Amino acid sequence: MNVYDFDKTIYHNDCTVDFYFYELRKHPFLMRYLPIQIFGWLGYFLKMHDKTKMKNYFYKYLKGIKNIDEEVTEFWNKHIKLIHKWYFNQQKEDDMVISASAFFMVKPACERLGIKNVIASPVDQYQGEVTGKNCHGAQKAIVFKEAGYDK
Repeated sequence: MNVYDFDKTIYHNDCTVDFYFYELRKHPFLMRYLPIQIFGWLGYFLKMHDKTKMKNYFYKYLKGIKNIDEEVTEFWNKHIKLIHKWYFNQQKEDDMVISASAFFMVKPACERLGIKNVIASPVDQYQGEVTGKNCHGAQKAIVFKEAGYDK
């Protein structure tokens, strides 16, 4: 089993950032969430809260998207081309992706690529809330073991 990060590894950019700006271009009214996002970013950079809490503030904009599942599908229709070509040359049936990006964002891309094993940050895409720990850094190894893949 080969295990990959998604953003800036298999996918050229950060899909969380790309999706955010994709949505802002389509729906400028989402800017109304910017004050709470800035508060979250500031708190994180001032070490008042961790990355998971910062992302909880950031994802509040998702509440303003009416058809989030359709938006994610449309996003990947346009952005799947940003998967690095090298990945297709070494892809294996049992590959795994572990990502700090939201599961609801990473899973559809992985399905298109034929990647069945996906671990990513749990985010409720309808409420804009992080529902568990952000799957970042050392947390990736913890989640990998908790999922039973370390055997």
